[in-house]
Amino acid sequence: MHPSVKKSVAVVLSTFNGQKFLPELINSVLNQNNVNVSIYIRDDGSTDTSIISFLKRYEKSEHIHITYGQNIGVTKSFLCTLSDVPDNYDYYAFCDQDDIWLPEKLEHAIALLEKKTSPKLYCSTQYILSENHKLNNATPPPKRAPSFNNAMVENVVTGCTAVFDKSIKRLATKPTSREKIILHDWWLYLVASHFGNIIFDDAPHILYRQHNQNLVGANTNTAFITTARAVLRNLFSPKKRLCWLEQLSNFSYTFSDELDPSQANKIAIIVEGYNKGIIDRIKISLTASYYRQKKLETFLFKLSYCLGLF
Repeated sequence: MHPSVKKSVAVVLSTFNGQKFLPELINSVLNQNNVNVSIYIRDDGSTDTSIISFLKRYEKSEHIHITYGQNIGVTKSFLCTLSDVPDNYDYYAFCDQDDIWLPEKLEHAIALLEKKTSPKLYCSTQYILSENHKLNNATPPPKRAPSFNNAMVENVVTGCTAVFDKSIKRLATKPTSREKIILHDWWLYLVASHFGNIIFDDAPHILYRQHNQNLVGANTNTAFITTARAVLRNLFSPKKRLCWLEQLSNFSYTFSDELDPSQANKIAIIVEGYNKGIIDRIKISLTASYYRQKKLETFLFKLSYCLGLF
């Protein structure tokens, strides 16, 4: 990207307790190559006074905008902050409070996005960085292309890698029941896969710091047993049982006036069919086009749907 045509990017960050890694993150975001960056930070009701004291240092910064709110959870906090960001930026991005961005991250993402029509979303793999700064392998890219059929039941968009245009911002912040959104980045994936274009970059441009305090960790395991255990644990967790169905229903309701009729019907069959008998659920599972990235996970997912275990 030529320096004379720098794009403007609003980077959205929700913080909650712990300021240990924030200086590295903020410096890496502000020092991106050939873009004009502003950071919009919302503290989600931190009880750790050290992070509040740290953030106050930036309150008079020209490029950092800070608000303090009650604890509403990571998903709501990100989406509420994104809603409040002005619409006059060329692009928008999410970041996490403990990562490090490589200098070319935004420039590279924007160069790819500029080749696509709107609405458009970029995401990528990430290098895994341990708490003691040991650089590990990158997260694996999806085995199958990102699509709405995948987004219905699985998220492949890691929020801290996401860069998107104002059309995605408008759609993602449309008034909705945010209690029924599992994660802000999954919501982006649903929106972008249905209404726009998705770029998944196999090359990482971010150091994803994995440690005990991560709210959502990166998964690099591919072993059969590990995968099976993880899927079963997620599927049968009471906290998540109805989440994906509720989120899908919420998506359909939110965009009822904009959904492609065939996609709306596809969602209705899956959501409404879950409350029918096992024979109906088996028929739906056999013909449903949704899939997870791994065949084992797709099998377990459809089996759980048939048995009414969500």
